Amino acid sequence: MEKSPEEKLKQEKVLKTMRKIWMFIIPFLAAGILFNLYKWTQGSNSLPSILSPLGMIFVGLASITGSRNKPLSYVFLVLGMIAVIAGLAAAFMKH
Repeated sequence: MEKSPEEKLKQEKVLKTMRKIWMFIIPFLAAGILFNLYKWTQGSNSLPSILSPLGMIFVGLASITGSRNKPLSYVFLVLGMIAVIAGLAAAFMKH
């Protein structure tokens, strides 16, 4: 079933907006990772706490590269999902 030109245009607009949102969010996630690394060097945090934000960065990169490079997008998505799940598992194992 072929999409109409209006539907394609609307989908492209949504994807462009999503890419812009991820480009805004990724620096905050990176800052959170750096802060957690700093706390880890001070001895007050565990290193697996960076896995979930790192995974979200990979998911964002998958969204940004999605329409231009599908194989790279899938690699980022898989890395992101592995990191997020590992971070959640580490968080539940700690408690």
